Amino acid sequence: MWRLFRAEWRRVLRRRITLFTVLGIIAATALFTFAMFTSTKAPTAEEIARSEQAYQRALDDWERNSAEQIAQCKQDEAANQQMEPGVDFNCDELTPTKNQYLHPQPTLAETQAPVPLVAGMLVALGAVLIGASMVGAEFATGSIGNWLTFEPRRSRVYATKLLAVALGGLALGAVAIALLTGGGLLVAQLNNQDTTVEAGFWAHQGWSSLRAVLLTAVAAAGGAALGFITRHTAAVIGIGIGYLVLVESILVNFATWLHPLLLTGNVQAWIQGSAQYRYQECSPSDTGIYSCESMTGTISNTHAGLELLAVLAVLAVAGWLLFRRRDVA
Repeated sequence: MWRLFRAEWRRVLRRRITLFTVLGIIAATALFTFAMFTSTKAPTAEEIARSEQAYQRALDDWERNSAEQIAQCKQDEAANQQMEPGVDFNCDELTPTKNQYLHPQPTLAETQAPVPLVAGMLVALGAVLIGASMVGAEFATGSIGNWLTFEPRRSRVYATKLLAVALGGLALGAVAIALLTGGGLLVAQLNNQDTTVEAGFWAHQGWSSLRAVLLTAVAAAGGAALGFITRHTAAVIGIGIGYLVLVESILVNFATWLHPLLLTGNVQAWIQGSAQYRYQECSPSDTGIYSCESMTGTISNTHAGLELLAVLAVLAVAGWLLFRRRDVA
């Protein structure tokens, strides 16, 4: 079993798709780090002067026309409340502030907070592609049949392939998070960001990063299982695109109960600890006209973990059963 796993691991490392995925992740990491660098630069003296002038113009206009603007705001708010009760335009908070014209420099905590989610979702997509292509290519070329002549026990072949790609996804996730975190710390030093963080921030980041790395391993194994089910890399890509378009973009608008089941929401909840989603709850009023209220739901970390594990289990079992029963020719 160990020798079989080592052979599969070497095949994962030597595949060109693995190299291209690694290069793509490095390029995306570099772009994200550059974006952090440009967005966290301290404002120049010229930018501060321009923003101060714009703020003073807005303040002067507010002092002259505040009564009319507040009245118009409340009128628009009342009109919208007839269709959506509870809507609030915050008409008493329209006074211009300096932050509206000159955004403060982001802190280190603000730029580091999204790193686990960005890295996890980015690498998860690459891991699915690696797993699916590794299996799909073997079926396309017929090499899976040759491989079974050396190791006819299909369950062992199946298990080692999933374990090998899962380990590859694990490594990719760890590298991506390390690069993004290191890049963020370097940017903070170059741009003299405020590096003060709340107590427990780095512990939370550490756990989020660990969950992101585990996600990439699950994604790689799921991609390989899909490869065994479909036997074609293009089919796996088509299934992924079709799911995102049909289910997460279209169907969810008509079946709002799907929100807690969507993969993207559960991935976010798994990495960050929880995730919120918005939906409309409509009911008929006394006049017979339906009125809708915007509601907020929450996906817990436990719910997300169980769902992602269930999806992997279903794919893995289905792939195993099909691989054992179908002819590989």
